[in-house]
Amino acid sequence: YTVDESEQAVLITFGKAEEGTTEPGLHFKLPWPIQTVETLSRETFSLNFGYDPENEEDADVVRMITGDENILQADLVVQWKIIEPSKYLFNSDDPQQVLYNATSASLRSIIGSSTIDEALTDGKAEIENEVLDLLVTLMEDYEVGVAIQDVKLQEVDLPNEEVRQAFMKVTDARE
Repeated sequence: YTVDESEQAVLITFGKAEEGTTEPGLHFKLPWPIQTVETLSRETFSLNFGYDPENEEDADVVRMITGDENILQADLVVQWKIIEPSKYLFNSDDPQQVLYNATSASLRSIIGSSTIDEALTDGKAEIENEVLDLLVTLMEDYEVGVAIQDVKLQEVDLPNEEVRQAFMKVTDARE
């Protein structure tokens, strides 16, 4: 079997993954009932979590509550790679769903302990760093063979126009 430069492979003998990953190049294996090969990409994948600003009526709108009891929507992109293919293949039925759920838990946890002012203004970088740290810790605990490269908050916004106007009135009154 051949492994491309952009791939990594796991040799499976009688249903058990061999130690280590197969390097790129030509390799040999025993016929099908004894050994099989699973190939996975080495590329960096993106997971989009949150809402689409062009489609606010979407059913997948992610709303969360801040520490000061305000509602907001956040859009997050997670860059990740498969670093341990055998764990990726065998430690979870759906590693991408595990990553999605861990991203949701991390973002909601950090937003839940932040104020709305931090989330909407100058605290975004700090929120990104805290979400990244928590997400890396969670993914290491789950042992699904995934490494988190980066986390970027795309957009943090109030849920709809009515809430936006009310928030602006409160902000203006404070000033």
